[in-house]
Amino acid sequence: AQAAATAGTPTALVVEPVTRVGGAVGLRVNAASGIYTDARVSAGFYRGYEGILVGRDIRDAIFTSSRCCGYHGGQHAIASAQAVEMAAGLDPTPMAIAVRNLLLAAETIHSEAAHLVLLAGPDFCERSVRANWPALWAAAERSEAPNAATHGMGTVGEIMYSLNPWEGKWYRQALTIARVPYAMYAILGGKYPHPQTLVPGGVSTNVSTTNVHDYLIRLLTLVDPAKQIATMLVDLLDFCVATVPELAQVGAGPANLVDSGQWDDPEGYDASWEGLAERGNRRWAAPGVIIGGKLVTSDLLEIAEGIQESVEHSFYAPWNGGPHPFNKTTAAAPAAAADYRGAYSWSTSVRWRDEMLETGPGARLWATALRGTMPENPFITATNGAVQIDLPKSALPRLVLEWRPPAVWNAVERDRARLYGIVFAALVAANNVLKVLDLQKQGRGETSNHFNPKLRGGRSGVGFAGDGLLGHWLQADGMRIDNYQVVSPSTINMGPGGPVEQAINGTPILGDGSGAEALIALRSFDPCANCAAH
Repeated sequence: AQAAATAGTPTALVVEPVTRVGGAVGLRVNAASGIYTDARVSAGFYRGYEGILVGRDIRDAIFTSSRCCGYHGGQHAIASAQAVEMAAGLDPTPMAIAVRNLLLAAETIHSEAAHLVLLAGPDFCERSVRANWPALWAAAERSEAPNAATHGMGTVGEIMYSLNPWEGKWYRQALTIARVPYAMYAILGGKYPHPQTLVPGGVSTNVSTTNVHDYLIRLLTLVDPAKQIATMLVDLLDFCVATVPELAQVGAGPANLVDSGQWDDPEGYDASWEGLAERGNRRWAAPGVIIGGKLVTSDLLEIAEGIQESVEHSFYAPWNGGPHPFNKTTAAAPAAAADYRGAYSWSTSVRWRDEMLETGPGARLWATALRGTMPENPFITATNGAVQIDLPKSALPRLVLEWRPPAVWNAVERDRARLYGIVFAALVAANNVLKVLDLQKQGRGETSNHFNPKLRGGRSGVGFAGDGLLGHWLQADGMRIDNYQVVSPSTINMGPGGPVEQAINGTPILGDGSGAEALIALRSFDPCANCAAH
């Protein structure tokens, strides 16, 4: 394989299923002349919730669509709730929005941390590095870790050891820590996954001072682990790129990104289509379209209007009408086998005004940094083209992190952005705990507004929430759903001809040509076929 990969003769590599990702992801790629080419990434099975929801009562949308994914179900549920509320002309209460923010933050903390340490982290563990890049491992063993005083590991080699599956210190510790955000979610959401407390107009949770404090106590237990994981992974990523500069080309791609933002302002929420622009302006994490590293728009309404879908290389029948989700209908068209020149995936292809854009924590940070505004708070600021995150003193000293748009956008920087996303989400949670307590003090504890169960006439709505651009589009006749469309971050990233394939193409072969570098590029997107195939 190594000889063929470095010569001009292409070697076809097929990895199916890809491990350490969500759902049935497949990769087919050629290795030749020192790089990977002709990547095809597929979502391997059809989940079909867009069709399942057609004909159902509009009130079923939230609970049913959360089953789109067991790993990101809370995000789907909140996006669905927003779509139902827009269709019904119903604003949730300020308390409900603050509670939803706490739920989204808990889910984001879990998914980001679990991805970094349990899914992507093993790509840089001792076993993997020793096998694929022995010289990098030899250097790691004798290289001191700059932030050892915080994370407790003296060398970069120790960090790599700590990420070994099942035996590494941080791998095992992450399995325990990952339960804490789920407990936080269950305190206010009843259970996780698939919360039953998200309803049109708000939440059905009884928000008491006791359960808010229970949430906060668990959040505070994550402060020191967050400091340790942050400094540990910064040391690891910086060392790898400094020692093997070619790693900067693994998963490299243009800085073309999109995000719908996340975490709404509880005050002044407008559930209408026209209200999207102002809602986006007030979100803790900014919506945005970034092209060539520059902010093109931060208008959530403009972003919503520009989404396009295509099924040219997907197992679906074409539809009559334009490419926007409001015009699309879903009809599965399975084939006996994948045709890599035709249809080969159950994910659609997504563009924004004909531009291929990727989404995820990097897009969220990039848009927030360039928007340069942030709700007033003591922990997070966005100014001078950067996001500053201030983790206050705990058992460990205060830690200030700063994220700036990198010069090269690649797999390492995607993982770094996800790392900063954990801390960002935790401090958004801290701010929203303060907001909930303030609303209680003001006597504004109502958690929902009344939903009219006798809606009449044609209605439509869209909701955006999630770790990247996650949109749910709904059209209804009265209380009956006529059409339902889901565009998830993984639909955008891993759809045919999309950013994941683009990032793999041109990735250098640094080892034996077995595909390790291509898989690092793929996993840096945290692809989830469960979210993508509906």
